[in-house]
Amino acid sequence: MVSFMARRVAAALGTLFLSSVLVFLAVQALPGDVATQVLGKDATPDAVAALREKLSLDRPAWERYTDWVRGALHGDFGTSLVSGKAVGGEVSMYLGNSALIALITVLFAVTGSIALGILAGLYRDRWPDHLISTVSLVGMSVPEFVVATVLVLCFSVARPWFPAV
Repeated sequence: MVSFMARRVAAALGTLFLSSVLVFLAVQALPGDVATQVLGKDATPDAVAALREKLSLDRPAWERYTDWVRGALHGDFGTSLVSGKAVGGEVSMYLGNSALIALITVLFAVTGSIALGILAGLYRDRWPDHLISTVSLVGMSVPEFVVATVLVLCFSVARPWFPAV
């Protein structure tokens, strides 16, 4: 059991590392310069150079990545270029609401899954079982962003019951 847990933790850490590297590289591959984007097209070359130095954009990418990882391990995720505030503070501001939504979602999912499982078991190899199995398979196969888009279209566009934030 301990070796299983160790393998799972190692796999999770490896996935987290690879994800962070891929996101960092994807951001580096974006066209344009961050300093120019922040200051605007009319910025002087000296102002752009000063901001690039302040944001450490004049250093190699691998140095910036390792600095970010060191900071992240200590809880410092850097400063938002949009708001100028600490990213950790920005994230923690919404963490409680996100946790509440996740908890409610889990409660609905577990309750619904148990009910549908019992129903499928009661009608094994008949149409309710096949319908539940098919809908479950389709539900697991469709990406979340597609489901989210359909829900926004249904509940914010077609029937404006909720705001599309």
